[in-house]
Amino acid sequence: MDKAHPYMVGRAKVIVELIDVNDNAPEIKVTSVSSTVAEDAQFGSVIAVINVTDLDSAQNGHVYCEVPMIIPFKLQLALRGNYKLIASAILHRETTPLYNIKISAWDGGTPPISTHKNILVPVSDINVQAPKFTQSSYIVYLMENNTPGAFRYTVTALDYDIHKNGDVVYSIAENHLPKGPGSVTINAKNGNIYSLLSFDYEQLKQFHIQVQARDGGFPQLSRTAIVNVIILDQNDNVPVIVSPLVWNNSALLEIRPQSVHPGDLFTKRIATDADSGQNARLSYQILKATHPSKFTLSPLSGELRATTYFRDQNITTENLIFLVKDNGQPSRSSTATISFTIASNVTVKSFERTSEVKYFDYFSDLNRSLIIILGSASFLFLVVIIFLIVLKFKQDSNITEDYSIPVSCNRQRNSNDISNPIRVGKKTSCYGGPGQSEYCAFNSGIVQERFSIFETCSSYFALQRSEYPEHQSNDLAQPIMFMLTGNSL
Repeated sequence: MDKAHPYMVGRAKVIVELIDVNDNAPEIKVTSVSSTVAEDAQFGSVIAVINVTDLDSAQNGHVYCEVPMIIPFKLQLALRGNYKLIASAILHRETTPLYNIKISAWDGGTPPISTHKNILVPVSDINVQAPKFTQSSYIVYLMENNTPGAFRYTVTALDYDIHKNGDVVYSIAENHLPKGPGSVTINAKNGNIYSLLSFDYEQLKQFHIQVQARDGGFPQLSRTAIVNVIILDQNDNVPVIVSPLVWNNSALLEIRPQSVHPGDLFTKRIATDADSGQNARLSYQILKATHPSKFTLSPLSGELRATTYFRDQNITTENLIFLVKDNGQPSRSSTATISFTIASNVTVKSFERTSEVKYFDYFSDLNRSLIIILGSASFLFLVVIIFLIVLKFKQDSNITEDYSIPVSCNRQRNSNDISNPIRVGKKTSCYGGPGQSEYCAFNSGIVQERFSIFETCSSYFALQRSEYPEHQSNDLAQPIMFMLTGNSL
């Protein structure tokens, strides 16, 4: 406007353009889809929606957003300034039940301005973890003769799930016991194992049971573990004497004094113990003896030996009480009494000497006499056998020679007999009249046996009777006589 009167006013338009300065930080807004995320969420499941804005303009208002790379989540760009937080890996509630996710946003100004915001993402439990025992197998040492019902061992299984999914219940799945499943029990809540029976090492040395732990989730998950129970031996058995045979803890043996020499073995004590280890290690000792100096007892082997001669002493009986004990704590023992009856005037040895070599001269006279008698009898027997063999060969050679024997048969004739001769064999002639003795001579050829002569004569008179039957009765009573001539058999 000027200064004249009236003044004049002039007008002009001035446009002022402001240059933006990056003075505003990005703003982050988070909208959660759900308050928790399931432990078994699938990859790509949306956890939250994130909106990032910046009041600046141009490049100063261009925003960027990210989350840490080490978490199982990532951001997925939907629209400009809008992101989705999704699951990108398997979630483990047992290891990380709550995720504190840091969201970072910055703009494109120079220098850039950034902002941060944390969101909490809790993970809900799913029954994906089975109970796990602290050991895959357990070893329990149990002393025999235990008190039934006493606590023996505890097994522990852990389940990292929560609530019912993490509640563990114990039970016995398998019981490999000859006495049946009721011999061992387990507390379902704390895993304490109790024995309901008293075990005997001599009958059962070890056994094993299978323990199961299961949770309360749905579906139920379970695992098993093996509990090996080893029974320990207790010195609860006394040694039992098996040799010599005792009756009412006593035995009777006989000693022949002439056969006893120093070092000779009388008997060996043998005892057994049903225990094992040091509890079954036995030792022997003499508690009392009528003459202690005459015996010695090996403490380990139990061999009872003589220490002196008995032949020159007037002793009829000898009593010895010995003890056998084990090496257990406390030690257990058994005793037995051996009564020795000492026989008199006995020259035959009844015990074999075990520590001295017998000399051959002690039996030389007896051996020499026996050898002479047996040798003479054998020689005479051999001579008789040779003589009989020679005689047999000589007889066989005489029989095989070719010769003939004239044979004569003679019997009493009567008046009715026919005087005509009947030929028997090769050459036969009969002579004699009524009332006279009939004489028949024939040559039978080669005779192999004596009985062929008898058969020839018998055949001849049998032929006579068959032709004249009316004389058979008389002929039966008449004697038949044989007369052999020629070479003798």
